This record gives sequence, structure tokens and C-alpha cells, in this order.
Amino acid sequence: MWIFSNDAFLSIVADCNSERLLVRARLKGDIERTFPSSAVVEDAGTDYRFRAWLDRKTVADVLSHKVEEIDYRCINHDILFHG
Repeated sequence: MWIFSNDAFLSIVADCNSERLLVRARLKGDIERTFPSSAVVEDAGTDYRFRAWLDRKTVADVLSHKVEEIDYRCINHDILFHG
């Protein structure tokens, strides 16, 4: 699943070795802005350089909260440009 928010771009997939989800990002800080308590691992040899393994409930709770907080009418004007 790709998540485009006004301050991050994330890829979220099932982890091959556990019931957790693998949250991936190409830009430093995107995971931490969305999941501040996550332990992010950096690996320059992968398509998504930054990764964190999180339990499904945490991911669902955080994303649900982000949806409830949407206050913009057009995301194009609210995106935080970084990189």
C-alpha cells in the first residue's frame, strides 16, 4: 500500500517473516514523521532506503488518526516539499 500524505510518502507491505508490517520510505524522516516512536533502519542497497517493522494495530491506529485530522481541500497546496 502506498500512502501519500502532506508530509510523507510511505510504502507499507506485509513482512515475510512475521505478522508485522514493513513500513518503507525513500526519504529520511518520512517514517519518523508518521510513526515517531519507530526504530528506523537505513539500508542504501534497497529501493526504499529507510525501513521500520511495526505491528498492524499501530499502523492502523496512526493512519486512522491521520485521516481524522485531514483539514485541507487540496493536498497539492499542503504538501511539505522536502528531499
